[in-house]
Amino acid sequence: MPSPLPHWRCKESPGYGERQEYKPICPDKVRTIFLLSENMFWSASENIYRGMMFEQENFRRGMNHSIYVRECLICQGRGDTPTHLERGFDCKVDEHDGTNQEIERLKETVVELQRKQAELAMHAEMFRLLAENSLDGFWRLDHQFCFVYVSPAAENILGFSCEEIVGRSLFEFLVPESVETVKRGYAQRQLLQEQKVGWGSSVYTVEMVHKDGHHIWVEVAVNPIFDSEKRLTGYNGVTRDINERRLREEAIRRYAFYDPLTNLPNRRLFEEVLGRTLEQNGPQRRPLAVLFLDVDGLKKVNDQYGHGFGDILLQVVAERFRHAVRQEDFVARLAGDEFMVILQDIGERSEIDYIAERLVASCRQPIRLGSNQACVGVSIGVSFFPADADNVPALMSCADQAMYRAKGAGGACYVCYGQGG
Repeated sequence: MPSPLPHWRCKESPGYGERQEYKPICPDKVRTIFLLSENMFWSASENIYRGMMFEQENFRRGMNHSIYVRECLICQGRGDTPTHLERGFDCKVDEHDGTNQEIERLKETVVELQRKQAELAMHAEMFRLLAENSLDGFWRLDHQFCFVYVSPAAENILGFSCEEIVGRSLFEFLVPESVETVKRGYAQRQLLQEQKVGWGSSVYTVEMVHKDGHHIWVEVAVNPIFDSEKRLTGYNGVTRDINERRLREEAIRRYAFYDPLTNLPNRRLFEEVLGRTLEQNGPQRRPLAVLFLDVDGLKKVNDQYGHGFGDILLQVVAERFRHAVRQEDFVARLAGDEFMVILQDIGERSEIDYIAERLVASCRQPIRLGSNQACVGVSIGVSFFPADADNVPALMSCADQAMYRAKGAGGACYVCYGQGG
C-alpha cells in the first residue's frame, strides 16, 4: 500500500483570507482534492490561478499516482457562498504523457456542471415569474396537508396573504363537504402508498372559504411527491378560481331542470327524480304516491285579467303547494296549470288523505293583485307504487286519469286511481 501523502495545502493569494488545508479522503486511493474557482483549471506548468495556488512540490510528488477527484467547490468569487457539486472519477496521470488529457476532462466536467447550474437558475427564474404573475395559485403541502409554500395569487383567490396560509392545514380553508371529498380521494390511494406504489395527478372541484366568509368554488390539480423509496413526502398543486364558471353552469342547469316562472323543478327533473326513487324503493317495494295537480279556473283568470295576472297567480299557487306538503316531498311544475308531487315513505292511507286535503285547501283562499281578486281551485289525482304501477310513465298516466275523474266530480277535490268510479 502506498504511503499516505502529506496534507494537500491550498491557500489563497494575499488579501483573500486565511490559509486552508484539505486532507485526502482515503489515503490509499485518494491523492488530492482540488479547490477550483470559477473558470479556474490547473496544469503542470502553472501554479497560480485566479487567486488560488497549490504548492508545486506536493503537486509533483503526486504525479505518478492515480488521482480521484471527489469534490469540487465551485466558488463564484470572493465572499460568495460556495455551491457544493459532487462528481467522482478515476484518472491516470503519466509523468511521460503529461496531464493535458486529464486537464481537459476536468475542464469538461466543470463546464458541464456550470451549464446545468445555469439551467437550474433559468428554470427557477421562469417558475418565479410564472408563480408571481399567474392568476392560478401554486402551492406545496407536506405529507400532513400543511402548506409550506403558496404563490401570491392565493391572496386574490382566498383573500389571505401568503404568510397567513403557510403553516396552516389545507382543511382549514375547505367547507366540510369538500374536506370529505379530499379525504375520500386520499383514502382510495392509501393502499398504493402502503405498497410503495406511486400514482399520478388528480383533479378535484372543491368549495373553499374566503377570508371574508363567503364560499368560492375552485378546481385543484394535485401531484404527489415521492422520495427515492416511493414514500409520500408531500404534494405540489395548482388552484384555479372557477366560481364564475360554476355560477354559469348552475344557471344553465337551472334553466334545463327548473321552471323559470315558479322556480320549481320541471318535468325533466321530476321524471329523473321519480325514476331514481323507484330504483331505490324497488327491492324493498316501499310504497310511494304520485299526485297530479291541475289548477281549476286559470283560463278564466287569464281571460279576465290577462296572462300577467295569471303568471302571478301561478307563482302564488306554487308557493302554497310547497308549504302544504312535507319537507321531504318533491313538488314540480309540468307545464301551464299542471303540477306533480312525489310523496315518499308513506305509511297509512290517512297520511295521503291529510296531505291531499291540505293541497286542496291551499287554493281556497282568494288571490289578490292590487284591486283585483281571483279564486281558483285544484283537482288532484293520486297513483300508488307498487299497487297501481311500477314505472314512471305508468304512474304519471294513472295519476293523470285520476285527476280527470276529480275534475269530472266538480273539481277542488282529490281522487285515487284505485278507487271505483
